[in-house]
Amino acid sequence: MKKAGDRLTKTLNKTDIEKAIKSGEKAVKEWENQLLPQQLLFYSAKQDGGNGVN
Repeated sequence: MKKAGDRLTKTLNKTDIEKAIKSGEKAVKEWENQLLPQQLLFYSAKQDGGNGVN
């Protein structure tokens, strides 16, 4: 009896996966360039000294 992922595993190779990752990385970078800094997932704000934080 074949498992559901057997066919997928046989058709994917390392090059395909690397291409997909690079393509995804490029798409994310292009998308992030359109966002304001405050909209980014990892936004870093300068400390203002308020609330006991220096």
